[in-house]
Amino acid sequence: SLIFLNIDKSLAYDERHLNQIKTLNACVKCDLSKSDLRKLNAKEARLVHADLSESNLAVGDFRSAILVKANLRKSDLTAAKLNFANLQEANLEKSILHHTILKHANLKGAKLRKAALTKANLAGANLARTNLTKAVLRKVNMKGANLTGSNFRKSFLHGVNLSGANLTRADFTDAKIENVWFVDALFCQTKMPWGLEAPQCK
Repeated sequence: SLIFLNIDKSLAYDERHLNQIKTLNACVKCDLSKSDLRKLNAKEARLVHADLSESNLAVGDFRSAILVKANLRKSDLTAAKLNFANLQEANLEKSILHHTILKHANLKGAKLRKAALTKANLAGANLARTNLTKAVLRKVNMKGANLTGSNFRKSFLHGVNLSGANLTRADFTDAKIENVWFVDALFCQTKMPWGLEAPQCK
């Protein structure tokens, strides 16, 4: 008779890769997808090209971690700390970023398409050329953030603080904007839902 083993996918990640983070504070190109890593301490960890997609990373500590080109698609980063983390060109599509701290994080060229951000703190973050199409942002702090060339097409922004943000060549075409603060924000060839702001600037 045949015996079928039902292997839980949530336990399918390589335990050795997790041990690498815990002992060496580094795991380049490691696979920790679909895993429960709540409260993981990865402060200053080197996780370049790491696959953390569909993982629960809630309340994790990733302060100053290097997550360049990491795959965080559909991950849950609720209340995670990512201050000063390097997430350049990381994939955060459809990720959950509720109460997530990303102050002064580097998200240049990152993908946040269809991501959900509620009360996240991205003050002073670098979001240049970041893709936020169809993302939902509620009460997000983006004060002083660099949004140069970022894409907010068809996104939803409610109660977002963009005071002092650099919106040079940012694209908000077809975005829904409600109660958003633009105090001292820099507009320069910025595409807004109502048209082009500061078209003559250089």
